[in-house]
Amino acid sequence: MWGKKKKEEPKVEKSKVVYDVEKDGSKNELEEIQTEFAQGFANKKAGDMEFTIPLVGLEGAALAEKSIKENANKKDKEDVKEQEKRPRHIFSIILTLLILIVVGVSIWAINSDMFCVEKVIVQNGINVSSGDIYSLVIKEKDKNIFLIDTAFLENSIEKNPYVNEAKVERVFPDTLNVKYTEREPYILLISGDVYLSMDKNGYILEENSEKAFDYIGVVELNLNNQYNLGEGLEGTDIIKYNNAVYLLQTAQVVGFEYKISRIEFEDAEDMKLYLEGVDIDVNYGTLKKEQASDKLIYLNATLNKAISKSYKGHLDMSAENYYEKSVLNRE
Repeated sequence: MWGKKKKEEPKVEKSKVVYDVEKDGSKNELEEIQTEFAQGFANKKAGDMEFTIPLVGLEGAALAEKSIKENANKKDKEDVKEQEKRPRHIFSIILTLLILIVVGVSIWAINSDMFCVEKVIVQNGINVSSGDIYSLVIKEKDKNIFLIDTAFLENSIEKNPYVNEAKVERVFPDTLNVKYTEREPYILLISGDVYLSMDKNGYILEENSEKAFDYIGVVELNLNNQYNLGEGLEGTDIIKYNNAVYLLQTAQVVGFEYKISRIEFEDAEDMKLYLEGVDIDVNYGTLKKEQASDKLIYLNATLNKAISKSYKGHLDMSAENYYEKSVLNRE
């Protein structure tokens, strides 16, 4: 008993296991052991704990390292995807809740008596009767304010020739406020035996009006087309009209001393002027905007001389070089 030697245990290094294929098994068995070890090693979450596992050959170590990296990368990608999905999910939930709230509030508002129209406010006009406007809009009384077709009301109001633009505003919870801009009478247009009150943009406001408007002037021309109240002139009619308006406006700007009481068109372009209190009519000729100011100043000076000598008759200044070839035919 004492003479027997104690059987020595085989020494196994912590960092290495020596596997003898001839003694302990076949090469296939070695590969199975390495694979099993690598899979177990890779399944451990990196950083969770410190551990020491004996390595099973270089091939097993390499396989284990590769598996660890692949699983770690896979885990990282999954974490990134999860982090990207989370804000989108939260946003979708919030958006859905907001939509539901808006829909719910809208349904409640449309069916609530709180938002039924009770009052209509209409501004006072100069040539527009606020009562006429009120009678159009008050028809919407007791209707839900959200269901009012404001565009339809605005179009209805703008059918009044004197209304340039209308705006119907909702004043919550139960009021409609009507605002509008007016067209102003500017020219009295005579066409045959028809007298038309016109604004400066060529819109017809009234026909055969007896109102004493302070017109800037009177324009006489034979209209080529038939028009309705509230409509604007077109074609050659609007060209003639705009030329007449431009001349009258320029006369005001340059301080023309005589009131142009009437403008007639002898053809599509040539204008004939009649002056209030002056016994001289003027063949102005074709309007050229770039020389309109100078031509009116010249006409003013010419009339001063003629009137100072008590001349009467017809002044022709239709020539291109009017300042040289103007002719006064005295009566």
